[in-house]
Amino acid sequence: MTTAVSVDLRAPARLTIYLAQGASGTVEVTVTDANGNPFDLTDYEITYRAETPTAITKTVGGGITVGDPPSGVFDIVFEPEDTASLTIEGVRSFTHECRIEGASGAIYAIFTGTLVVQETLFTA
Repeated sequence: MTTAVSVDLRAPARLTIYLAQGASGTVEVTVTDANGNPFDLTDYEITYRAETPTAITKTVGGGITVGDPPSGVFDIVFEPEDTASLTIEGVRSFTHECRIEGASGAIYAIFTGTLVVQETLFTA
């Protein structure tokens, strides 16, 4: 599963990500400035967090990849172990957020919203 989202820094997106329990997935995020141009992610820390019982946290080099910082594109990669141990009966929703922080201390919310994890018929 790959989901793509484009985000304007003027207003964080409201994003719902759907994952099957114990499955892999990737969310490709494109960040743009007020004029719709790619936002250069050079020297920015990127953090994703989902408030599951044992929080899912992703950072650059630890679940977040940035191929070409000036392009404004990064991927959040979910591994099966991120959700495999959750107690899910049917569907569960968790609050999540992604933000970037520059060397100057500037912090931008990229998106907030919900991580939805659906129970699977397969065991991890």
